[in-house]
Amino acid sequence: KANKNVQWDEDSVEYMPANPVRIAFVLVVHGRASRQLQRMFKAIYHKDHFYYIHVDKRSNYLHRQVLQFARQYDNVRITPWRMATIWGGASLLSTYLQSMRDLLEMTDWPWDFFINLSAADYPI
Repeated sequence: KANKNVQWDEDSVEYMPANPVRIAFVLVVHGRASRQLQRMFKAIYHKDHFYYIHVDKRSNYLHRQVLQFARQYDNVRITPWRMATIWGGASLLSTYLQSMRDLLEMTDWPWDFFINLSAADYPI
């Protein structure tokens, strides 16, 4: 039940910023985790953010699925290169560093922050 005696203070009203924060997500996926990727993507998707997806070099089936998936969105891109990554290994670090280099060169993506996720991650 709403209280009709509430007085609104001008300072307490929140305004939307003119320039919202834009996040560049780098998603590193492998195996056959397409449903897992889609579930995570649905949870983090926003039209103002950017999504750069790397599919492991050994995951050809998933790569074909992700290519079809990415075509549905203007703010989703797939890395034009692929690496065979090992969790916790130097190859994973190389993948993230190359992805970050790519993002820095994408002048049409004005992102503010970078977040790296794998298909096994799920935001809470």
